Amino acid sequence: MSNEVQVSYVDLTNISNSIARTAAAVSALQSQTTQIGNNLITVNDNVVLVDRKVNQVDSQLADLRDRFVKMVKEQRMAAALQRALTEIIRIRQELEQKYGSYQLVRNTMLGILQATDLALVRNDTIATASEQLMISTPKYWLAPCVVALSAWIADNKELADRALKEALNRDKEKTALVFALVCRRAANTDDEKVNHARNLACYKWLNMYFGMQKAKMMRSSIIVYINAYVNGVFGDPNSEEIKQTCDFYSYVDQWMKEIDENGSLAAEQAAYWAQFYQSRCVDINETYPTLAKVCPEFERINAYVKRINAVDEIFAHFEGIANASVDKTKLANMIDNELLTLVSKFDDEEAPLREEEELMSEIKRLKGDEELAKRIIQARKIKRADPPINFAEQLTQAITSGDQSGSLASARKTSCAFLSKYIVPAYHKFIGEKRDDFPQEITVKVDDWKGNTTDGANKGKMKEDYTAHVNKKRDAELATIKSPTAMLIIALVLAVVGAICFAVDAAPVAIIGLICAVVVFVFWNKKNGKAKADKLAINNKYDQIVNNGCSTIEKAANEWIAILALVNGFVPCNIGDLDIMMIEEAK
Repeated sequence: MSNEVQVSYVDLTNISNSIARTAAAVSALQSQTTQIGNNLITVNDNVVLVDRKVNQVDSQLADLRDRFVKMVKEQRMAAALQRALTEIIRIRQELEQKYGSYQLVRNTMLGILQATDLALVRNDTIATASEQLMISTPKYWLAPCVVALSAWIADNKELADRALKEALNRDKEKTALVFALVCRRAANTDDEKVNHARNLACYKWLNMYFGMQKAKMMRSSIIVYINAYVNGVFGDPNSEEIKQTCDFYSYVDQWMKEIDENGSLAAEQAAYWAQFYQSRCVDINETYPTLAKVCPEFERINAYVKRINAVDEIFAHFEGIANASVDKTKLANMIDNELLTLVSKFDDEEAPLREEEELMSEIKRLKGDEELAKRIIQARKIKRADPPINFAEQLTQAITSGDQSGSLASARKTSCAFLSKYIVPAYHKFIGEKRDDFPQEITVKVDDWKGNTTDGANKGKMKEDYTAHVNKKRDAELATIKSPTAMLIIALVLAVVGAICFAVDAAPVAIIGLICAVVVFVFWNKKNGKAKADKLAINNKYDQIVNNGCSTIEKAANEWIAILALVNGFVPCNIGDLDIMMIEEAK
């Protein structure tokens, strides 16, 4: 048997080729992966670029939107401006067509008043100019007034009477007021007889004007005329002849009765002046801070004392009105201005067109900003508004608004005089209303302790009572701290036992006993030290409480003493003694 080993040949070519192909595939895959990575980087860069472009587009869109909004606003304003310019022309044409003659009448009236002051125009010239206006303005109330005035200047009584009759038919109230003011203005000649006649005529017209006033529907201008009347701007109001011509105070009484027909006026005035006086009060919490914190009766104290403190300011307010000088020249100028305003004011018929013209003019001034123009016009309306209110309210507003100089001060005097029967009683009620509720004795409350005092003189006794009260609490808390006496006794017993054991040669037991004695003594010493520290802390705490409490009692008592001195020394000023409250005597 042959020993030769036969080796078979195996062809590995396929395996080698497979490995090669696998390696190539892996290499290709790696290449593709790298390419994908590069593509991802590119995509990421593109995303960043797109994001930037989106942000840029957003910014451009925002800018475009802003420019669009601005453009729309500008176009709207331009359109509003153009519309306003067109409307101004239309409105003014309409005003000229409908009310151009009205404006001519007003200008003529003002011209006549100025011409008569300066004596620069002939009477026949004035008469000719005024008569033509009567024909061109068949409805306007001022036209016959102009004719009547020019006829009066020309001494044409017949024409003046006819014109006055027509003027009264068209607007009795305005006509009466115009001629009252004209007569007053004309009563400044060197001829006393002429002045007297014109003053008398002035009062006749005033009597007519006052007689037409409605007590519950009066304009603020009524105060101007009443103030001028009382202060003699129209002439001597105390003259018997004048009183018979114009019984002004009877009108005032009548107006007050009309307002108070259901008894409400007295209550309304009482409530108003109570609030007026109350508004001058300032709480005393900051002046007496301790008492405010510890006294349960403090609100009753505050209610009365703050009224006492307000009295000087209230009296000074009315005293300032009483002592303010009355400038008759300013009053006369004010009356003349009222005349000029009355004859130059647009008629009610014109109001809608005039308001429209004002709005369009404002839009023009603001270059088309319609919304702003409307807000401005609305604010002007509110400022110019003079809603009619009752006579008593007009008097009240005259007292409590504006400054205290010149003519306004005199208006306050006049108003105070007519309302004195409400102002003075409300003042006395304000002062005494809380007097009976002022405590005769107060309580001082500190923590859970309280004491009472009538005049603060017993503050020393209160501090003693408070200290005793606190010390009871101190003793109770100290009693909770137990001294470790039993532990000390045990240590001593162990020490004695150890000594005895040494005496009987029981050394091991003696050593153990002594060690235990030392350990127990150490624990006792620690416990005893803590007990002393706790007691010291408790004593310090209660010492501080006593000091603070006694200090609070001292301050509260002193503040109460100061308040009693203020209350007991209070002598109220009487505003009823001021001359502005003496209208009954004046009447």
